[in-house]
Amino acid sequence: MTVERVYFFSGSGYVRFDVALNGVLPVYPLDIASQWPGLFGADIGAAVVWGDKVYFFRGGEYCRYDVAANVTDPGYPKPIGPNWPNVAGSGFENGIDAAVNWGNGKAYWFKGDQYIRMDVATKSMDSGYPKPITGNWPGVAGTGFEHGIDDAIDYGNDKVYWFKGDQYLRMDGATKSADPGYPKPIAGNWPGVYGSVIGAAVEWPVTTPTPPPPPSRFVRRSVWGLNAQGVWDPATLAYAQAVQLMQSRPISDPTSWAYQAAMHDSYGTAPAGAPWRQCQHASWYFLPWHRMYVYYFERIVRAAVASAGGPADFALPYWNYDAGGTSSSLPPPFREPTLPDGSANPLSLAAPQRAAGVAGGAGLTRTSSRLAMALTTFIGDSSVGFGGPRKTKSAAFDGVFGGLESLPHNTVHVQIGGTSPRPPHCGEALMTQPACAALDPIFWLHHCNIDRLWNHWLAQGGGRANPNESAWLDESWTFADETGALVSVTVAQVLSGATQLNYEYDDLPGV
Repeated sequence: MTVERVYFFSGSGYVRFDVALNGVLPVYPLDIASQWPGLFGADIGAAVVWGDKVYFFRGGEYCRYDVAANVTDPGYPKPIGPNWPNVAGSGFENGIDAAVNWGNGKAYWFKGDQYIRMDVATKSMDSGYPKPITGNWPGVAGTGFEHGIDDAIDYGNDKVYWFKGDQYLRMDGATKSADPGYPKPIAGNWPGVYGSVIGAAVEWPVTTPTPPPPPSRFVRRSVWGLNAQGVWDPATLAYAQAVQLMQSRPISDPTSWAYQAAMHDSYGTAPAGAPWRQCQHASWYFLPWHRMYVYYFERIVRAAVASAGGPADFALPYWNYDAGGTSSSLPPPFREPTLPDGSANPLSLAAPQRAAGVAGGAGLTRTSSRLAMALTTFIGDSSVGFGGPRKTKSAAFDGVFGGLESLPHNTVHVQIGGTSPRPPHCGEALMTQPACAALDPIFWLHHCNIDRLWNHWLAQGGGRANPNESAWLDESWTFADETGALVSVTVAQVLSGATQLNYEYDDLPGV
């Protein structure tokens, strides 16, 4: 059992503290009544994990909440007294201040300066209780916590935290004693958590199963196929949650959203040694560089997805805007304002960050790759060809674009971003500005599709082939992998997504 998040309740609101982030996402606090079906809507006094259930207490009543189903069980609330053996007559049947499951088959309930010990298996109070906190919890006397606590949580690291007012204690799970150096202030040590007046707190355990073996090959699928039955599916929801996590990381972290976007281009100043502003355009390196870029980004996203318990076989979807019907419209997950849990959807951007019509669902025009696919040379003798002209390694955007980069790559970028950016800032028209484009989450699905079209162009045959010149094959760039380590890769190492990079597209397997 591991703890990934802790919920803190105060009045009619709550916040979710993410252990991996060591903080609270800015969408919080949220309203209890709208997010916790069937639960007390306000003034929750205590909460405690009990197997696959969580019990919430308010006054002399309690609710039982099903963790897996994310709903209050039918028939609740119920009175404490008749449903928790031996508790009646202790005074605890009228309400409790805090509760915590100690992880050893026992749970502790606190009320004023007293506590009782509960047997988890029988849900009954052990004999000899209530007892005073003073004298029974080493190191607590003199801290003020001996007079009562507001909340308690088991943090899953053999440590238990007690909260009181604007302070907290860290307790050793083995010795039941307060660690030296406490109490400490909540503010500054629990970023984003209510600084005081916490009504209840509860850790939210996640049982971590043995992960399945990775797939023999990761499959990038059409986003419109994934969303055929509704707005959200496991892949797009996992992507959104990974984006949230990456956006919360500091720009100095190579796995952060801002750092990854800056590797394409940026108006900012790069940290020393950071491989920012290196994208290749109007060049025969356009396709291989973006393949590398998307590949390492996908690995970072997959690691973020896995850390949140998402699908182990996650792969970025692609957006085929030229498939007919509604496919030219921005996919639904990129227009929905909120995630299923009510938090803001990081995939959805409004005007002026995206063109207003596109943000509202208007279809794109000029999305066809037909002209590019008809070209038979990667680099033409009298034209730029499919892939772009010979050019030395450069991050400049001048020159003539290759067939695929010209249409649909460039036209899709500008239609999504809009035509009136005002650099040098990324407050508007993200996809139109190279320095801002990768900040828009749709950028990555667009470039998956461009990468897919490269495969389809080669699969047509008819003499279509990649360059075999060493100046192209041996050129290299530096990227960040999912651990944040910088890695160098050459064009020759990325010519086959399937055999070299372990991914394929659902409509062209094995390539």
